[in-house]
Amino acid sequence: LPILFPKLSVTTSIPFNVEMTAINGTKGKAVERLADMLAMEGMKSVDNVAWPRDLVYDGHGEVIGYVMKRMRGSNSLYSLFYGDAGVIAAFPKCANRLFLAKTAREYVRSILELQDMGVALSDFNPKNVLLSEVDGEPRVEFLDADSMQFFDPYGKVHHSSAHVKAYLAPELFEPGTLDLPRTNSSTEFAAALVAFAILT
Repeated sequence: LPILFPKLSVTTSIPFNVEMTAINGTKGKAVERLADMLAMEGMKSVDNVAWPRDLVYDGHGEVIGYVMKRMRGSNSLYSLFYGDAGVIAAFPKCANRLFLAKTAREYVRSILELQDMGVALSDFNPKNVLLSEVDGEPRVEFLDADSMQFFDPYGKVHHSSAHVKAYLAPELFEPGTLDLPRTNSSTEFAAALVAFAILT
């Protein structure tokens, strides 16, 4: 696969994207992290997260990327943050308070479900969450899985310091705390802030 292209489309029975990894001094750690993500069998059944499904190799056997399921959402969650006009533009058929309440509930439910599987969002960026509507019900999908924190099957925590300052829990504003693993309480605090933003 030519590394010139950051994303390629692979045609299979299930649509996939191919994400190319950066070739730099941290490649070894990135590949190790990807391998540990692939070892999490439970995540293979989660269809609303762009979780790595396989590795991509070049002709010399070097890892140059990974395969992830292509998400179906056409709008980012951020589209709801532009007031009523943004909601109407993105979802003209269901632009009402009930849809916003359902979206907030589905967002938080998905966060808690991932948390139960040992995965936590570090980067609560609404632009990395896709939102679609299926028969009047919201569907939430998460991109940028490589910035998520997770506990691999061997008990090792893979931390990510990626973050959006607006959604940080108060304790993470202390110097040096961004380099510490996220806790359930800090994750739930951030999820609650995003849910509040959706509703208002």
